[in-house]
Amino acid sequence: IYFSRYYWALSQDQLWYFSPVNLCAAATALYLARRLSASYDKQTVAIRLWIFAAIFLPVPVLLRLPGWFPPTGSDLMLYLLLAHSFIEICVMTIASILIASMMADLAEDSETITGRRSEGLFFSALSFSAKATTGLGVVTAGMILEFVEFPLGASFGEVPANIMTEFALIALGAICAFYLLATMALRYYRITRASHSQNLAIL
Repeated sequence: IYFSRYYWALSQDQLWYFSPVNLCAAATALYLARRLSASYDKQTVAIRLWIFAAIFLPVPVLLRLPGWFPPTGSDLMLYLLLAHSFIEICVMTIASILIASMMADLAEDSETITGRRSEGLFFSALSFSAKATTGLGVVTAGMILEFVEFPLGASFGEVPANIMTEFALIALGAICAFYLLATMALRYYRITRASHSQNLAIL
């Protein structure tokens, strides 16, 4: 909300376009995730996607700082933001699908060791981590708004440019840091295509 309405100053009519674009991105991700997981190790693909997301996410803001991005309110700015959103949502959705699939593989790996099916335990842990991360994100967002002294009750277009720039840089830095933390966590995943096939043969 803060990026779309305050930083980019998008109107309600312009925001409407993001819904079908993001829906198309999710549908594209469903197709690509299947193709990628069939050809490569899921862990490798997920790590590369998170790294790409961390690099790609701040591009529009970084281009805007020196004045290399289309001006606010222009159609070109809207089209570029829509393209950026499509790619970002597609990448995030593919990574999420692969991680869920990795959890299923992990449940089968656990069964070969313990002899018990534990999908409920693993996916409840995944669900809990998602909810915890959402809560952490809300808290972090509030801390950022407090740090930059974002004016309370400000209308769209009334926030000083220096505050919006500081907000954008800190917020994007925090998001990219979370992406990189996710990448580091994924490096501890040890199941490969070969070991997964071996687990299936054992089961």
